[in-house]
Amino acid sequence: MKKPDDYVNKQIKAFIPLLFFSLFFFAIAILILKTGENWFVTIFCFGLGVVALILDFKLFIGACIKKKQIKRALKFGTKVIATIDETKYSYPVGVVAVCSSEINGTRYKFISGPISFDIEYACKELGVEGLTVYVNMNNPKEYIVDISEIENRVVDLSNVRYTL
Repeated sequence: MKKPDDYVNKQIKAFIPLLFFSLFFFAIAILILKTGENWFVTIFCFGLGVVALILDFKLFIGACIKKKQIKRALKFGTKVIATIDETKYSYPVGVVAVCSSEINGTRYKFISGPISFDIEYACKELGVEGLTVYVNMNNPKEYIVDISEIENRVVDLSNVRYTL
């Protein structure tokens, strides 16, 4: 399973450029305001800065919440093997694996985080029966789908150059 800090570090890498973007637009708005020039451009730049700042904090808060969920799932979750039903495109996440498992007589559907490879094909080739899911049995809506077992065994050939 990926460490919770890995997830937050990826989100923080997305957080930093947006922060500079918002500060840049705030600085432009202040410079235009000091010159007393075009008020429309000042308001527009200030508005862009506010929007970027709001998105920035949303990313950061979301990463902190996800980190807490991963830690809780790893600490209190029960390990369950779920069969892969399908892979689908889910906006805005990207390609995800939809898997299901029966817990206490009820069938639950679990959706993984974004994946960058054909997980159904990889499972078939590697002989993996299903995905590991850490589920809070008291609240099955709290879960983490662990694809790291398969992800670590898949070779990324996207940067390989072929020569004849």
